[in-house]
Amino acid sequence: MTSFEGRPQLQAIVLNPSDTAFEFELRAQLRSSPSDRSMKPLRMVMPVRKPVQDESRYVGRILPKTRLSMEELLPEAIGRGTYEAEMELLSGGKVVSRKTLSIDVDASDYPAQEVLIAQVDQGLQVSPAQVELSKVRGGNRRLTMILKNSSRETKTINLKAIGNNELEIGAVLIQPHEFQLPASGSRKIALTLTTQPSDDRSVEYGYVLVEASSSGRDYKVLRQLPLAVILKDTPEPEIKMTPLQWDPAYPYPSFRTKIENTGQTHLPLQARLAITDESGRRTSIPGGFGRWLMPQSATALEFRLDAPLAPGEYRLKCEVQRQGEPLVMEQRFTVTDLENASASVN
Repeated sequence: MTSFEGRPQLQAIVLNPSDTAFEFELRAQLRSSPSDRSMKPLRMVMPVRKPVQDESRYVGRILPKTRLSMEELLPEAIGRGTYEAEMELLSGGKVVSRKTLSIDVDASDYPAQEVLIAQVDQGLQVSPAQVELSKVRGGNRRLTMILKNSSRETKTINLKAIGNNELEIGAVLIQPHEFQLPASGSRKIALTLTTQPSDDRSVEYGYVLVEASSSGRDYKVLRQLPLAVILKDTPEPEIKMTPLQWDPAYPYPSFRTKIENTGQTHLPLQARLAITDESGRRTSIPGGFGRWLMPQSATALEFRLDAPLAPGEYRLKCEVQRQGEPLVMEQRFTVTDLENASASVN
């Protein structure tokens, strides 16, 4: 499993030891247990065929005595744990090879998932991890939430929409709000904005409280998912950012900056860092991935690199998207020591 733009991507190598070329299709099924069927099967593609939109996208062609990389982004978030990947190689419509691989997944390797999935309890995942309901044009008054139970226990689930005043938000209807989720089961939940509160606010903040319990234990697990109820057009968030700092820490050497929202509405953080070396070669790194920055709060924004930068001079350009023009910061950066990844920012 590799990371692509902060998302999990399954990657496999196909070997052809024969003396003839052939065409094939590679399929994969990820499971957290032998009985798990909650994840969609994948059809792997050659990297050069990713832009293709028809069925030929999934056709692999391999020459004699060569190897070929096949990959595909997971269409859903994946939680921490050990998974089995059952790989099937098909040629002429028939399975000619089948292999099962074990994959250890650390969800923190895929920061774009933070807005897609929340781990509530052991084996219990909720998607999405932040909820926005809106009455304004272009917004959604109804949202579908999916809960998956990959554990071996039936879980009792209770959901509530709570405001920052710790009172339930009556304008948000959750159906069903209480139910049992069997082992290896999943359930879709509807959240609907039904009426408008009597006050004159343009937005109400709070959280969706997810309460989970299992038979055989005398405690409950609680998780709060950020909730925004948009009632009127909201003003643009007011943000500012500190200069980029280099962090050489293993396993993710990265640039970091602090983003502060001094406005009255939340900002889905979408940012990108462009790094240009002395030869003009440019590397683009995403950050934020839509994670909310709430009003009157600050957070660290991280841009992860696959490896430390080689010694040399670099130009940095960081852009943070907002409703109007993006917030842009440009800096020059000098790497002086590859081994220790020390650097100075000019």
